[in-house]
Formats: sequence, structure tokens, C-alpha cells
Amino acid sequence: KIIDAVKFTEEKIKRLKNRSKRLINRIEQIEPSGWKEFMQVSNVIHEIRALDINTHIIFPLGETAAAIRGENELWLAMVLRNKILLELKPAQLAAVCASLVSAGIKVRPGKNNSYIYEPSATVTKFITLLDEQRSALLAMQDKHEVTISCCLDSQFCGMVEAWASGLTWRELMMDCAMDDGDLA
Repeated sequence: KIIDAVKFTEEKIKRLKNRSKRLINRIEQIEPSGWKEFMQVSNVIHEIRALDINTHIIFPLGETAAAIRGENELWLAMVLRNKILLELKPAQLAAVCASLVSAGIKVRPGKNNSYIYEPSATVTKFITLLDEQRSALLAMQDKHEVTISCCLDSQFCGMVEAWASGLTWRELMMDCAMDDGDLA
């Protein structure tokens, strides 16, 4: 009877260990995905000095990121806190803002996608600078396994700058190969 009790206890221990392993695996599959992603983003925010995760101090970049909404608030905050924005004329600022939100806008297929409105040299230079900063942020995000895109697309900057400078929408449409419904 003692041998049977020992075997029974050993089998029970084995079943409990197997159950424990299954539960641990299940918990590891469920719980860490959100937490892991949170920690990865936190590490990027900490490294770029938007927030000190040890002291919980929010730096100006972090305050800006917290105040706005977008696909990648940190990227938008980096752009909006750039001092060069203060030197831009309103039409140039509109063109830069367009570069942040126009990614993914498609032009109807079959249209000639050449636009006669090129952005000013100031806008082009600033977008080149932003592209360098964007690349650095994307590299930092990659390092921490964060996959949040940083939109920057200058395809419509010239048109937006011309429109913000006073050109009418009708004049824009007459000067390019697009129709009103071509942008989507």
C-alpha cells in the first residue's frame, strides 16, 4: 500500500508539474504582448529624452507628444518642437504639415503624376533635415523592436505651399494633371 501511495503521489506531482508548465506557457503568450510592447515604447521614449522612466519626469518633448494625437505622437512632437518651424512663412509651414499627413494619399492610377508645383528650397531643405531625424528615430525604434511608422511624404508639398500662398484650388487643378476626385 505504501508503494501505491508513493506512485499515486508521484503521478499527481507529475500531472501538477505538467499543468503548471501549460499555465505558465499560456500566461507568457497572453500577458506579455501588451506589456512587452509598452516597455519597448517606454524605452524609446526614455532614450530620446521625452520621459525619464526612472524618475517619471516628463521633458518638453514628452509634454508635446502627450498633448497631440497621431499615428506616432513622438515623431510629430519632434517635428513640432523643431525651432526651424519658427522661421517658416505660413505657406511653408502648411507645406511641411502636409508632408506629415499626406503619406498614403493615392493619386488615381493612369494619371500623369508630375506636378508643376515644387516646394520652395526652404521647405525642401527642412524636409531633408526631417528625413534625417526620421531615420534616426526609426533606427532607435528598430533597436527597441517598435514598429510605429513616422510619416513624411513630400509629394504634395509644392501644391499645398502654392495653395497656402493664395493660389485658388481651381487654378491648382487647371495647372496639374489631376481632377478634383483624384486625391483619395
